[in-house]
Amino acid sequence: MPVNIPGGMKGTSCIHKVLKVDAHEEFRGHRGYVSCILSLTKLVITGSFDGTVCIWRVEDGLLMGISDHHQGPIHNLSFDMQSRSLFSVSSDKTLRCLDLNNGNSRVVCNNLGREIMCCMATPRPHYPNLPWAIYAGSEDGMIFGVDGDTGKKLIKFTGHTDIVQKLALLGAAGQMLSGCRDNSVRRWCLRSGSCLFTYTSHTGPVFDLIPIRSGSECLSASKDGTVQRWDIVTGLVQQTYHGHNGAIFGMCITPSPVDLTASQGEHRRGCTEVPRPCQFAQFGCEEMLGGKDMVTHESLCDFRPMRCPNSILGCPHEAPAPNIPAHA
Repeated sequence: MPVNIPGGMKGTSCIHKVLKVDAHEEFRGHRGYVSCILSLTKLVITGSFDGTVCIWRVEDGLLMGISDHHQGPIHNLSFDMQSRSLFSVSSDKTLRCLDLNNGNSRVVCNNLGREIMCCMATPRPHYPNLPWAIYAGSEDGMIFGVDGDTGKKLIKFTGHTDIVQKLALLGAAGQMLSGCRDNSVRRWCLRSGSCLFTYTSHTGPVFDLIPIRSGSECLSASKDGTVQRWDIVTGLVQQTYHGHNGAIFGMCITPSPVDLTASQGEHRRGCTEVPRPCQFAQFGCEEMLGGKDMVTHESLCDFRPMRCPNSILGCPHEAPAPNIPAHA
């Protein structure tokens, strides 16, 4: 039997929607569309349009707990590992915190006066006199920073003109990214609230984004059917991933070999072989392969730089294999 979180819904047995994890497991428990998913290694946490948050054990799909404190569809989840606090936002215009240590749920903020569409938790400060900042994106393009303990408004970010869909932390830089339905991604300074850069290469609303490579690049998914990889500072597009025929609402990065899984409506496309340029492209190789195929190719690539045969005599020259004979 599932362990019920205090205040949660009991006897959940009427199942209409199923979240499929893989070919062998199904997590059953929600009575509405699954709107957001959060993975915590041994746990999976899901939010639904039925207003509930479910906590599952990855090992066997066991439903560990259900929280039904929101009065409307769940839009987004965020987790602070240090305090084991789960934050959720809903169409009921509240930001809530569920303490996974004891199962207690509380309202963090309900005074923003607008529907909250996404949230982002930051690590709780080590010093008690510093506020614990939680950020919330709203339906009218505003982003607010609030104190995770008191709900007090700390800062406001203005610039977007439509629903803010996703927030992501650039912790080392003290910055944040936001994806919006106004077709843009913005980079913000958390201290001042100023917009540092606006990325506008998408031709449709941006639904998801993930900082990668230690925050130097970003992946963004859009209604235009593409995932774009771009430089955080310059905004230059490094690569565009095609394949979907419609809006891409979510994606995730899996461990090496690096690769991308994106979800399109009720359909999912597992891109475990996302093509990328050969690492010797600068020397003339034009191959675009993914996963193990690219690893194999790079080990045999004709454009791998080789040392001059006369290196034993002190020649430092290196060049792609086809050019070595002409040099020698």
